[in-house]
Amino acid sequence: MAHIRMKLYSNCLRRYTNVTILIPTPTESDYPPEQLDTFDEPKFFQEQPSYRVLYLLHGTHGDDTDWSYYSNVERDIIGSNLMVVCPDGGNSFWTDMEDGPLQETFLTQELREYINRLFPTLPERENTFLAGLSMGGFATLNIAMKYPEIYGKVASFSAGIIPDDLDTITTRTYPWRLFLSDDKKVEGSKVDGIMSMKTALRQKLTLPEIYLTIGTDDYLYENVQRTKNVFDEHHVSYEYYECEGEHNFEFWSSQIGPVMQWMLGK
Repeated sequence: MAHIRMKLYSNCLRRYTNVTILIPTPTESDYPPEQLDTFDEPKFFQEQPSYRVLYLLHGTHGDDTDWSYYSNVERDIIGSNLMVVCPDGGNSFWTDMEDGPLQETFLTQELREYINRLFPTLPERENTFLAGLSMGGFATLNIAMKYPEIYGKVASFSAGIIPDDLDTITTRTYPWRLFLSDDKKVEGSKVDGIMSMKTALRQKLTLPEIYLTIGTDDYLYENVQRTKNVFDEHHVSYEYYECEGEHNFEFWSSQIGPVMQWMLGK
């Protein structure tokens, strides 16, 4: 496993930022006994010379290292051709600020350009995936509706397309004023995923395949149920899985493996 923490300059963010990248590499099983003393190309690279890419987003208070530190994601991609890219989005909700960093543009355009130039990737839509937990899950669904031509499959852990009541969230945590009006109205704003979904459907665009997963003891459980109702109302297909669990990495770590298997079609 190649575990890279890359520091790169982003013109969208106007600063340097960190990205954690996880890349499956050959293991001892890829070298038969007769190759132990040679440097012949291992079977791993012969069978899968290029990588599919999952952009995996953290939640509030997190950073690019969360998924690699607290989940089984590294173990779960061993032997696959899926590389995982974890950017640092701060508490931005992965959206462009009215007067500040362009986090959404960085994620959907600039970072993809970096990754596809630096690594042997399969850049086509069907090989490009997006997922995230909590804040990152909300952003995943919102971005999927706005850029359905980029991502083939997306997954949201413990979050829906409808944000919770913003009045209950402190502005010290979320910089709402940087991308919402003073009344904090999501409807009609750049984080209104429902509006983006309706626009995509009206234009007859093909939405990514969607996977929702939530723990039954998660405080955002009802939020995800409302999201399911919206999808059903608009005939948007999705996969759904729930089990006992809370809003924590114990649950997310248990689900990342099945989600990646779904993305790889296994």
